[in-house]
Amino acid sequence: MPFGKKLMIDEDRMLALIDRLRTAVPNEVKQAHRVLDEQERILNEARDRARQMLTDRGLQAQLDVERDHVIARATVEADRIRADADKYVRNVLETLNERLIKAQTSVQKGLETLDAHE
Repeated sequence: MPFGKKLMIDEDRMLALIDRLRTAVPNEVKQAHRVLDEQERILNEARDRARQMLTDRGLQAQLDVERDHVIARATVEADRIRADADKYVRNVLETLNERLIKAQTSVQKGLETLDAHE
């Protein structure tokens, strides 16, 4: 029953409520710490993954540049080899042509000699 501005409360009930609050608050604080720890772990994982992705992209870009460089060198080398092969084939064909001309000339002279004796 109130007397002025004072209030009457059940002491046992109040003490029980305080005890429940004492035990509940530390559990809530522990739970909050667990949530914060988990959040920190997730953020760290995300940062690590982002760093790894950037590293992987950088490595891939470097590999792409190196691959392009190798392809360019291989193309230049292939062009040089083709040009050398063309020169070699031309020389062989020119030599063969000269020999064939000489052989044809010899055959023609032989035929002319045979015709002269007939």
